Amino acid sequence: MDPRSFVRFAAHFCGMVLRSFILFLRFPTNRIRIAPSARVPWRCSIRAFRGDEGHIVIGANCWIEEYARIGTYGGSVELGRDCSVNDFTVIRGGGGVRIGAGVHIGPHCVLSGISHSIDRVDIPICEQGKIRRPIVIEDDVWIGASVTVLDGVTIGRGAVIGAGSVVIRPIPAYAVAVGNPARVVRMRTAAEPVPANAGIGQKA
Repeated sequence: MDPRSFVRFAAHFCGMVLRSFILFLRFPTNRIRIAPSARVPWRCSIRAFRGDEGHIVIGANCWIEEYARIGTYGGSVELGRDCSVNDFTVIRGGGGVRIGAGVHIGPHCVLSGISHSIDRVDIPICEQGKIRRPIVIEDDVWIGASVTVLDGVTIGRGAVIGAGSVVIRPIPAYAVAVGNPARVVRMRTAAEPVPANAGIGQKA
């Protein structure tokens, strides 16, 4: 190894050790695991709450922007490698939120794996308990600004969700979905047939 390569390797290694140490000081609990190569600014919130068993995993080369909030809320949140979570986005574990690799989430989004039961009218909603269902976002998904993804939703690989959409039902792989509620408007590739239940052209 030539001297320049050795210096670059040593600098990279020392940087990774330093970042690991800083992350340990910020998140001393083993319920929060953040890859040393991930960017996690001081003005974002990553919390594993006391009293629940959830954990948070942020993979290599992830980019969490300032003022993003990620919390367990009784469930786990897992981000694969090379993901980005933009400003003011909120991710709540609840029934579990699993995000694949290369997923990009725009600003002001909400992904919530938890909601309130509203079936009874004889007691206040806040006393009816919570519903926890998993959210699964597969690899290479792009989610535009101000999108809401509700509990129990799966978004297939390579899908694109337009800005301002509200996703209440599963979205197939390689689909482009927009609206409230989000509906598939086209597929990204002609090789992928449009599912019969995709809701193209249907009115709310």
